[in-house]
Amino acid sequence: MKVKFLNLRLWIAVGSGWLLVGILMFVLLIYFLQNDIVRGFGLWISPILLLIMIASAMLTGFYYRISRKNYLIIDDSSISVYRGPILSRQTINTLDINEVYTNERQIIIYLNDRKKIKLGKSFMSANEASQIEKMLKKTVNKSKNHLTQK
Repeated sequence: MKVKFLNLRLWIAVGSGWLLVGILMFVLLIYFLQNDIVRGFGLWISPILLLIMIASAMLTGFYYRISRKNYLIIDDSSISVYRGPILSRQTINTLDINEVYTNERQIIIYLNDRKKIKLGKSFMSANEASQIEKMLKKTVNKSKNHLTQK
């Protein structure tokens, strides 16, 4: 089962915000370069503006395309959770799941090593969230039954 990020207006708003930051940095960079302020203050601020401009372009693309990305990839033996553009996916072995709790906003998975993983319900549809809750609770019951049989 693959769960994509919910298509929210928030993603477009944040992406547009980063686009505006990038445009502002570009305008400032051009201003510094055209007005011979490159000496002194402009000499050290220009690379910083360039880095911010590049980062904002990357973040703009990220937020505009986020609804095409898989938030969760679930199969029989593992769950893979998307953690952002820099961090790699977090893979959870379903046998390592100890308990699952849910509230209005999150699905909280406790692993055998007492680590806690939070899945945001706001990133997926209500139907997908309820399916995932049921599937995770079945998985916990199966693994507990498997341990008692040993």
